[in-house]
Amino acid sequence: MCKRVEMQSVKQLIASQKVFQIAYYQRGYRWREQQITQLLDDLCGFVKTHKNPFYFMQALVVVNEEENKWRVIDGQQRLTSIKLILQKIFPDSSDNNSNIKMEYERNLQQQEVGALDAHFRDKTTEIIDNYLKNLSNEAKEKLGKSIKECEFLLYTRLG
Repeated sequence: MCKRVEMQSVKQLIASQKVFQIAYYQRGYRWREQQITQLLDDLCGFVKTHKNPFYFMQALVVVNEEENKWRVIDGQQRLTSIKLILQKIFPDSSDNNSNIKMEYERNLQQQEVGALDAHFRDKTTEIIDNYLKNLSNEAKEKLGKSIKECEFLLYTRLG
């Protein structure tokens, strides 16, 4: 079993064209208003300096099971939140290359559980919409750029 540990920006994760798979056994998306608002506040308030060149998004642990797919072991709540925020900031993006690609096995296999996850994702989307309403277009673009420069500590177990 080979492992790789590296810092990767959200922009690099998007550019990798990898699909992040969320396994059925993972708990569903459950971020609430406090967590999503705190993340947005932190991202909007982050000032890039020599001492702090990027916003640290915590660890993202994945297993490289297929050539273009990574199974997420840890970090799916934050990764899903970032995906939802980017969807709202860049809604008119015609290509699928401007956001993180994710698959949720739970949604594919069981509608009842998937519906519960969808409830939390829909609620989060509403919270993000309300937050972004208070930002100018320039501030939204700056936030989107800032998010793409954020970095995860990526632990990859190679299959």
